[in-house]
Amino acid sequence: MRKPHFVSILALAVSLPPCFLLWAVFNGLGPGDHTSNGLKALFSGLSVLLPILGLRSLFPKQTWGLPAAAWGWSFGVLAALPFYLPGERAPALERGLTQLTPLIGPHASAALSRTGGDLIRWMGEDSRPAPSRALLAPALNERLGQIQDDRGDLKGQIEPARDLEAESKPDTIILRYTGDNRRLQIPVDVDGPRISERYAMILDTGATYSTLSARALENIGIEIRPDAPWVQLQTAGGVIEAPLALVDAVWLGDVPVEWVTVAVCEACGIPPLSGLVGLNVLQRFRVSIDHENKNIELYRRQRDIDRRLDISHWLDIEGRLTQSSDGRLSLELRGTNRSRQAIRAAVIDLDCSGTGFAIELDHIPAGSESYTQVELPRGTDCEKQTMTLSRAQWVKDRFNEP
Repeated sequence: MRKPHFVSILALAVSLPPCFLLWAVFNGLGPGDHTSNGLKALFSGLSVLLPILGLRSLFPKQTWGLPAAAWGWSFGVLAALPFYLPGERAPALERGLTQLTPLIGPHASAALSRTGGDLIRWMGEDSRPAPSRALLAPALNERLGQIQDDRGDLKGQIEPARDLEAESKPDTIILRYTGDNRRLQIPVDVDGPRISERYAMILDTGATYSTLSARALENIGIEIRPDAPWVQLQTAGGVIEAPLALVDAVWLGDVPVEWVTVAVCEACGIPPLSGLVGLNVLQRFRVSIDHENKNIELYRRQRDIDRRLDISHWLDIEGRLTQSSDGRLSLELRGTNRSRQAIRAAVIDLDCSGTGFAIELDHIPAGSESYTQVELPRGTDCEKQTMTLSRAQWVKDRFNEP
């Protein structure tokens, strides 16, 4: 009696790996934003299970019927997929594995997805890499520069009041400041996941990043992660290294700026001050200072502001170039989002020996990855290449910002 039972369990166990592999591929091919993960997993699972059960019914008395149906159907579909969706098999598997394994943690899930992608490439590279949704175009002329150079670019956005007359009725915020003309102290509300606190902070147009003390972050329920990225800050006492944290919002008056990266700096805010408001917040506005009346006028910009300063340290970019037998180059680009907020889009500039391309990664979930594959033009010399983040946007989901 035990032997048939053992054989049945063994047959079921042998059937599971190809089923899970195909389930992950179907899940990765599904819609990314408009379908809940649970519903998508259910439908992709049924798409795998029902055909296998149908094939199994052709051999009702054979114990090997289920493993044969599972392996045959799964590998048949995987082998045929490149003919219908070229370039999508490996990326779909990697996306699907990431989506189906959130409980094992982001790092383990990412490692599993990479391993799965490498294993499925054992079946052979797709016949033609898909252009995907990536933007592939010369981009060096419009390159915005390395993250380290952003300070100079952003300072040009702090314009004198006389230049604002050309604006047609811009939204204006007027903040009263205290202190002398060198230290403009303003009240700022900072949101954590569930708590908001008002802090006294210095408006500093010379600081690239906003800062807060560790105590201020603790008060709004934000912990400094052990794996937090670090930056160098220039303070009055010299250069220091500081970890970064992500706050849910910073309010200037009644206007919020969502998802702001702050440096944890005790020396940047001596009580009663809690920190600095830097250019990664102020770039959302044009700033005019009326020293006579001790007013700061903030003119809200209507266009979508690039948020690469806030995103760059949370986004890990990895690229792999492969060359086919006919000499074509394709780039597999992966972005890993280490933050707790989804990234709507990121544009990566690829410089291949002086020729530039801009490649877009769409929707990178929090603690997860996004992947794209693009084919480079024939004759591209990519023996020497560099990749930099040129533009990025958060998913804005807390307020109805313009």
